[in-house]
Amino acid sequence: MNQTITTETMKTKTMKTNKTLSTHAATAVAIRIELKAIYSNFNFKVTSSSYSMGNSVRVSWEDGPATKEVSKIVDKYQYGHFNGMEDIYENSNTRNDIPQAKFVQTERSMSDQIRTMLHEQNDIDDCADYQNQDRVFRTFSQTNFNSAGKPDRIQPEFIKVNEPIVEIIQPTFTELFDNLIGN
Repeated sequence: MNQTITTETMKTKTMKTNKTLSTHAATAVAIRIELKAIYSNFNFKVTSSSYSMGNSVRVSWEDGPATKEVSKIVDKYQYGHFNGMEDIYENSNTRNDIPQAKFVQTERSMSDQIRTMLHEQNDIDDCADYQNQDRVFRTFSQTNFNSAGKPDRIQPEFIKVNEPIVEIIQPTFTELFDNLIGN
């Protein structure tokens, strides 16, 4: 069920509460409603803020759907992007049918229950090692979890227990010099 919240729907909702919402607050409400309609078993925290020359909406949740899945839904609520090459903000996604904000960010966190499950699944005892931390994070970021905390889908190519460690061998000065003069 893919439900899009229109500007007209937002006006109707605000007329019922007799409040006028700012653009970024209306965007946060629209995102919250759409995420609730699609992922009814998960709690999303959707907040908005305004600042000099802009506004933003932050969407955060624990476990649940992968960030990529949520971004597919909320990206339409951001009306542009920052162009770092030219140091300007470009209005590249402006839509008049939905409320939008200058920036929409997503942030997914991992519960202790899921972290423990991923450690056991990847046969990891110690997560102080960078490779182990990376392996757990990559598995988590590519996995959707249902409301019971069970994985709905795991990308097997991201679960690698015995990854080879790449070793860079630096030639000595003598080897470099010999290669330079052709010996």
